[in-house]
Amino acid sequence: MNALHSRIAAAAMLLALGFLSACGSDKQKDNLEGPIGPGAGGPPIATPLPQQLNKPDNSILGTMSYDTVFFTPSVTAPTPPDSLTGVGNGVAITLTHISGRPDTPCRFNAAVLARDQGYDIGDTGFRSNASGQELYQVNVSKAGSWVRLFCVNLRDNAGMQFAVSSDAPDKVGWVQVHYVLNSIHP
Repeated sequence: MNALHSRIAAAAMLLALGFLSACGSDKQKDNLEGPIGPGAGGPPIATPLPQQLNKPDNSILGTMSYDTVFFTPSVTAPTPPDSLTGVGNGVAITLTHISGRPDTPCRFNAAVLARDQGYDIGDTGFRSNASGQELYQVNVSKAGSWVRLFCVNLRDNAGMQFAVSSDAPDKVGWVQVHYVLNSIHP
């Protein structure tokens, strides 16, 4: 094969890849945008507590706040809690360290939930919280389980994923949950 044929074959392959990626782009299109907002429903905020978010090496990554009457943390400072469990109401927030772009871990974890546990992937997109921090959101659900994944890059290409899960679709958007999401900042 001469150089001209190689170039033509390479150009055809690039054109085909471009066409294939364009065909699948509708499935990856983000449709969420704008502010996260204050949330709606659930009990009002009673006793907020600031919580430091640390990197695995214990250097400060950022902060958040949660209501200590509503949520019980599984681990306390100096590291972020592993999870915040809403006492007796079917709402939990699981925290995980991430690195890199905030959309990548959220998309990946949503795909794993879809593949391994039969979740349906819903709306996705970049949202901003009350502190002006950009979070990437992916909604997933299956019968009796609703999850919203929020990923945020806080400092030095490191951040957190907040996986909000509930037994009812309205609970993942309660005031208590949005209070936590709106308090996140570097």
